[in-house]
Amino acid sequence: MPQKLRYGVQLLRIKDWSVQNGVFLLGAFFADDFLGRSWSFIGASLVLSCLCLAYGYSLNEFFDEIKEKVAGDETTTREMMRCIYAFLIFSLGVAWMISFTTFAIVSLLAVTVWLHSAPPFVLKRRLFWRLFLNSLGFGLFFLAGSSLDNHVSGGEALMGLFIFGLYLPLELIHVLAHMEADRIKGFPTLALVHGERRTMLLAVASLGCLIAYSILLAWQTVISPVFAGWSVFNLLLLLLSLVAFYKRTNSSEMYGQLRFRAKMICGMYGMGMLGILIGKA
Repeated sequence: MPQKLRYGVQLLRIKDWSVQNGVFLLGAFFADDFLGRSWSFIGASLVLSCLCLAYGYSLNEFFDEIKEKVAGDETTTREMMRCIYAFLIFSLGVAWMISFTTFAIVSLLAVTVWLHSAPPFVLKRRLFWRLFLNSLGFGLFFLAGSSLDNHVSGGEALMGLFIFGLYLPLELIHVLAHMEADRIKGFPTLALVHGERRTMLLAVASLGCLIAYSILLAWQTVISPVFAGWSVFNLLLLLLSLVAFYKRTNSSEMYGQLRFRAKMICGMYGMGMLGILIGKA
């Protein structure tokens, strides 16, 4: 495989799309009978989701890994940057054709990703901002899906806040699994600065708050009792997984296993949520 093609595949991180596209679809099904729309509308919406992910992942991957590998090759660097910002321009164009509300949310999402990953700020290298902006990006991605009907209701905004909260403990598990790599790169993550135990405690506290929030959303009839019950069940699985690792001496490999377990639980959780929402529609 030619070198440029290998870099392009690494840049896009397409294998992550299958999971993260589910966040956008959750928003779409939460807001409306998405499958009841025209095929052209559904196709345009899925293209928008993929373009947003392509922009976000490629921008982060370029400045995180690939920029150093192509250092000195100005032609390849320019080509990759043009490709990244082409994804952004096309995503904004498709969002504009769908609805003004979607365009506004995708624009805010684009700024969030840029602040997180790109110079001159690269805020992912700062403790609070890495955690906040990563979670905010996925919360906005959910709202982009729910805004396809040119409207974001109060219930959809509250659910977007839930998605924001869900990615907080997932990001904490991620930094635990990548401590050694972050140490080499000089990224001051919570796990490196405040220690593994405090990072896990914060993740456990976040999951506890999410469980309480799920129950509150059901009580306020924002989500159904079935949806809330499925959320509580999976959040408890994540919480128990973290508790099982808390009092052990864990290596990077062990935290990698924790991250894999969290991915499996989230995959099952997301598929179940989509099933419940599609059934409701």
